[in-house]
Amino acid sequence: MSTRAAPAMPRTAVVLCSHQGARFLPAQLGSLRAQTVQPEIYVLSDDASADGSFDLLQRFADDRRAAGCTVILHRNAANLGFLRHFEQALQRSDAELLFPCDQDDVWHPSKLERMRAEFAARPDLLVLHADARLVDAEGRSLDRRLFQVLDISPGELAAMHAGHGFEVLLRRNMVTGATMAFRREALQAALPFVDG
Repeated sequence: MSTRAAPAMPRTAVVLCSHQGARFLPAQLGSLRAQTVQPEIYVLSDDASADGSFDLLQRFADDRRAAGCTVILHRNAANLGFLRHFEQALQRSDAELLFPCDQDDVWHPSKLERMRAEFAARPDLLVLHADARLVDAEGRSLDRRLFQVLDISPGELAAMHAGHGFEVLLRRNMVTGATMAFRREALQAALPFVDG
C-alpha cells in the first residue's frame, strides 16, 4: 500500500478583466460558477466600462464570496487598455497560480481542476496552455479549433510536450492568454509588460 501523499494544490486566482463586456459576461461568469473546483481567489477588474459590466462583476463577486471564495473587485477610473489592465489585475493577488480570464470566453467545466492538478504534479512547470474550440459572437461553434487555425504542427506539439516549449516559442507564439495558466514566478519575470 502506497503512503505517498497527493501533491499539494497551489493557491489559485482567476483574474478576469472586462471592458464593455456586458453582452458576453453572463456566459463566462456562468462557466466560472460551474467549475468542478473553485479557485481560492477571484480578481475581478473592470476597465472603466459604461455598459453594466461592473454591475455584473459586483453580483458575481457577492455570489462567489457567499460560496467561500476570496474576491478582489476593482474598477479603473479611466480606461487603461487591454495590456495595462491585465498587467495591473494580475498583480492584485498573491496566489501562486494565475488563470487570466477574458470576458468573452466560456470555460470547460473541468479547466481549473485539470490544469491545477498538472501544476501540483509538476512543481517545475511554469506555464500551461491548451487548445480551444472556436465560437462566434453568439457562442455558436465555428467547427474549428485554435490549434487548427494557428496551423500548429504535430512536431511543435510533440516538442512542447517533451519540455522544449522555449525553443518552439522562440520561433513563433502558439499560446493565447485565454487558454493558459502560469505560476507567479513567470509573471514576475515578465513584468513590466512590453508594449505591443
